[in-house]
Amino acid sequence: MRKTKYSFFVNLCILLLALFIFFVILEIVLRVLSPAQVLAQERWIATEDARNYDNIPQLHYVDGVDYYLNAQGMRALKNYSEKEGYRIAVLGDSVTFGHGVENNETFSYLLERKIGVEVLNFGVSGYSMKANVYALQEKGLSFNPDLVLLTVVMNDIESSSVPFKTDEESTCILPFGIQVPCTYKNLLRKSKVIHFFYSGFNNLFYSKVQDYYTLSWENEVLYEENIAAPLSMFSEICTKEKISCAVVVFPLLEFNTTHYPWEEQEEKLIKEIKGLGFNYLILREVFQEYTPEELGAVQDDILHPNVFGHKVVAEKIINFINSQGYLPDYGEQIVIG
Repeated sequence: MRKTKYSFFVNLCILLLALFIFFVILEIVLRVLSPAQVLAQERWIATEDARNYDNIPQLHYVDGVDYYLNAQGMRALKNYSEKEGYRIAVLGDSVTFGHGVENNETFSYLLERKIGVEVLNFGVSGYSMKANVYALQEKGLSFNPDLVLLTVVMNDIESSSVPFKTDEESTCILPFGIQVPCTYKNLLRKSKVIHFFYSGFNNLFYSKVQDYYTLSWENEVLYEENIAAPLSMFSEICTKEKISCAVVVFPLLEFNTTHYPWEEQEEKLIKEIKGLGFNYLILREVFQEYTPEELGAVQDDILHPNVFGHKVVAEKIINFINSQGYLPDYGEQIVIG
């Protein structure tokens, strides 16, 4: 009997060791085969404030397209010095940063070129709404913007996803509504093996698993921490600094021409925006004039518009800021097309 128990223990240890070696080898193979998809913290630098991290200044890297950042850490081909005229600041995450498109294809660049005023892109991949508002406070205000556009994507309900240091009280939601500290989730995301199987699981069981974003928006703690409180703070900053502020809401790129899965969550957000008195632009309706494929969505990426999507966004924002009278001295310079 003792020999049997001993043999079982030895076999179990051998099995566990073999599994560990297998996962180590698989991690190495996956990183070699797709290094660009590994969490690349070398693209960001830690900050000592609530933003947590920021873009590395004067960085150039290639990940499908060329990404250039200026000396101030913005997605731009030039630096911005002392203010000479009207200036717009755009806050946002990877959608605003322009993941997947060249510098001169981002909607912020198109705005600057078509309107004829400076448009500063403060987008940082992985930023939540809370991080965006702190970016305005810690960085954006020093550039004296006349108009601030806070872009919101429906996944901004989650805390910033690439932290150097994580608030242990922040909560993230996994499939089936499992809640874990964001510290644990972000540590797991650094593993290519875990990311590989996690993504495959989501794709395989997507229709059977309650949607992550729906679960997140139903969580009142997440909503207060990452939506309601940051919007209120944004309102206070705009009022105190006496600058014009507006909100631009991006849809997730998964819909058909008649149905948008997160309309209820979007309406909740709009109600919050209206309550604070912000002017706002909802992009869902114009996006639904096209198919997700035309705008850039693929099966594993429902967030980032392609080149055509950025052109659509730029034209809608131009119409919006012109209709709101934000640029009374520049109206004749606005050209759409």
